[in-house]
Formats: sequence, C-alpha cells, structure tokens
Amino acid sequence: TQLRRLERVQKRALKISLGANYSTYEEALVTANLQKLEDIYKENQRRLARKLMKDSRHRHLLPVDAPPPAYYLRHANTIVPNTPRTERYLNSPIPSLTSIINEYL
Repeated sequence: TQLRRLERVQKRALKISLGANYSTYEEALVTANLQKLEDIYKENQRRLARKLMKDSRHRHLLPVDAPPPAYYLRHANTIVPNTPRTERYLNSPIPSLTSIINEYL
C-alpha cells in the first residue's frame, strides 16, 4: 500500500540522515523525534471518526446507529456496519471509519 511505501521512504531517509548513528528504525524515530507514519494515519482516522459522529451536517454519511443490545456484552456496535455491495463503496472511507467508531468509540 501507499502507507508502507511512504514508511520505507521515511526509513531510508532516516538511515541516510543519521549515517553511522543509525541502528534500528525505532531508535532512529526517537532520535529524530518522529512517529511512525502508520500511527499518525490511524490517529488521524480516529480523530476524523470522532468529528463525524459529533457533526450533524456530515453524520448522514455514516450508517445508522445500532439499536441497544438485548444483552449487555463486553462490546456492542455503535453503528451498524453496512456490507459493501460495490467496489466504489468498499474503497471509500466509510467502511473503515465505521469499524474505527465501533472499535474505539
């Protein structure tokens, strides 16, 4: 994916910039005061999901709220996940944002 490719570029850039001081990618990130791009991407997705849940103007983009469960288990979905019927919907951010909302919020 693009994220992995970008991560490899960041890894190479750190290796070049640190030179002989480079030992591992994780240590290089700490030395350069950077984060993994994957962590930044996931945090941005969580932030977007929280904003979409609160924003009344864009809330219609997400699936409907899940009904309250008959039995309270450890985890209940906040939003009913839709099964994608088209490739376009599958590649949109809605399915991934729905799973993030159900997992973290």
